[in-house]
Amino acid sequence: MTAVNVALGTFIVILVGMCLGIFLRTNLHERYLSDKTAETVKLSAGVIATLAALTLGLLIASAKTSYDTRISQIRKMAAGLILSDRLLALYGPEAQDARAKLRATVGPVTDQIWTESLPQAQPRRFEAASESEDYVNALYTLSPKNDLQRRLKERVVQTTVDIGNARLELFSQLNNLLPPPLLIVLAFWFAVLFAAYSMYAEINVVSVLALTICAASVAGAMFLLFQMNNPFSGLMGIPRVDFVALLPPL
Repeated sequence: MTAVNVALGTFIVILVGMCLGIFLRTNLHERYLSDKTAETVKLSAGVIATLAALTLGLLIASAKTSYDTRISQIRKMAAGLILSDRLLALYGPEAQDARAKLRATVGPVTDQIWTESLPQAQPRRFEAASESEDYVNALYTLSPKNDLQRRLKERVVQTTVDIGNARLELFSQLNNLLPPPLLIVLAFWFAVLFAAYSMYAEINVVSVLALTICAASVAGAMFLLFQMNNPFSGLMGIPRVDFVALLPPL
């Protein structure tokens, strides 16, 4: 399931609802199209419209928060890598091996983040890259010779832990897809709304065009909702970050 499929499916369902409303308008007896009946239908449509608007608005707000959180986690990882490399440089020549292994870690971890976050990726258990383990081992083998080096090592270890936490948070948010029943109910609500609107609207080119544009707008909102829920792919995908380019040469 992709954002385009969700948006297209929603648009088609709403168009079906519009066609149903137009069909009912042209085939129902006049007594079913009276003003009192129209008021009741419009009142019911207003309740559904409120529910649909609230639900869609809350979902978009939640998806935007999740989208911003993942961007923040990527930035946190980038800042942690730069800080770790700088602290290791201050540590001295003994940390050159650790700095080299830090750079060797970046590529595989970046590949994992952007690959496992694709919508078509299958759920799987977390596996740390072997390069990451090599870097941690090189870090812990450092033997501080003075108080400054001891403090620098402790700070690098803490920064590495923070990077690892951000990485695990990203992994734990994988496959955070919207429940299909929720999408179906939302599409059904909008189909009923547009059926009610077209049932009592004056059918002409302008009204049909206006309803179609509204249907496309709803489908666009569903597209944005699904896209922000999968931030590593699609039009709004977080661009792949070249973390190595952020680090100074050895």
